[in-house]
Amino acid sequence: MNSKNKIEKAITSILVRHSFFGPAVMSMPWIRDDSKVETACTDGDTVFYNDAFIDTLSVDETIGLVLHEVGHPLFQHLSRLRQHFKMDPLRANMAADYEENQMLTEYNMSAKYPIRLPKDALLDQARFGSDSCESIFKQLQEDEGEKDEDDGDGNGDGDGDGDGDGSSSSSSSSSSAAGAGSTFGEFMPPENPKSESEMDQKWCEIRQSCIQTAKLRGEGGSDFIQRLEKLDESPIDVEQLLSRYVDEFVMSDDSTKPDRRYLADNDVCIAGMDSERIGTMVFVKDTSGSINDEILRSCVAVIQAAADKLNFSRLVVIDADAKVQHVEVYGPHDDIEMYAKGRGGTDFRPTFRYIQENEYDARVVIYLTDGYGMFPSEEPDVSTLWISYGASENRYPFGSVVNLQDLQV
Repeated sequence: MNSKNKIEKAITSILVRHSFFGPAVMSMPWIRDDSKVETACTDGDTVFYNDAFIDTLSVDETIGLVLHEVGHPLFQHLSRLRQHFKMDPLRANMAADYEENQMLTEYNMSAKYPIRLPKDALLDQARFGSDSCESIFKQLQEDEGEKDEDDGDGNGDGDGDGDGDGSSSSSSSSSSAAGAGSTFGEFMPPENPKSESEMDQKWCEIRQSCIQTAKLRGEGGSDFIQRLEKLDESPIDVEQLLSRYVDEFVMSDDSTKPDRRYLADNDVCIAGMDSERIGTMVFVKDTSGSINDEILRSCVAVIQAAADKLNFSRLVVIDADAKVQHVEVYGPHDDIEMYAKGRGGTDFRPTFRYIQENEYDARVVIYLTDGYGMFPSEEPDVSTLWISYGASENRYPFGSVVNLQDLQV
């Protein structure tokens, strides 16, 4: 059986035995390219494979490879690990493999025909459990730092050429850095920003189609499906986030503003009773040129979670770069629109000036930004929470600071 027939047979078997993955499997063609890869690699649009590598696999192993490749975009690895891939493509692929193999293990728990994971697959349930690929990436980086310190000569495991081209040399280096196991097939995010955005939307729709298929078959309650559903939720738990910085608003009978006597510096407060509303919450999206579409989508997801879960009266959403570009007011459970007006430089001062002059009853300002811009010389009266996409806490002169990357572990 030649490699093309083997892949076709594997796909047919998946459609019959693993129908959940059907929409995903049918969304990517397989193209032989022996000069580009030595194993297999996907950019979310196509899977490229090496003929000689496929010849070494059984049909069952080929099924595992097919699911492995579609798993990368299906589990959002191309978008979630896009920046990680630029920093360290080997460990980005390793982190993706650890998460993916754990998720497929969860899938196998309720599958009539369990998927055979590749030999020596990267899987460490005892250590990583259900950790996200972002968290695993950070742990792998910390491991390498510790090895470098122990070795002292800079010749520790995990060195590689970092080209991320899906070659076996990359897989070998990844295995060495991990300490055990190997990658089976790799991913490489598209280079064109427009392609990235279109790819994310495409796979979001495919993922939802897969989930709906599972629910129609009565398989919606599994841990595997629940983990997939969470991929399209806000990257942070807004309720949990605010509760880390809040007690509750102390509200008088004749005022919607908090009694500042009860607030510690920089505290953010939410209503403690269902009958009480927070009042006005202000979300600011940094829409400067340094904020990419992926971050903006995360901003909207965070704001949507607030609209759905928090007990506020008004939710004001501001687009701002070096000035206030757009203001929109929402009510509870409204759909937050996905757009960004701005793309200039960054200056936080006009935004806080606008809030002071126009949103005097604001209880809290939640500013989603990379933190690189001009800050007001004086701390504003309203409590401020910065959700930072880049800068460290010490860059912000006031308010509470939460790093999004820390929240995604």
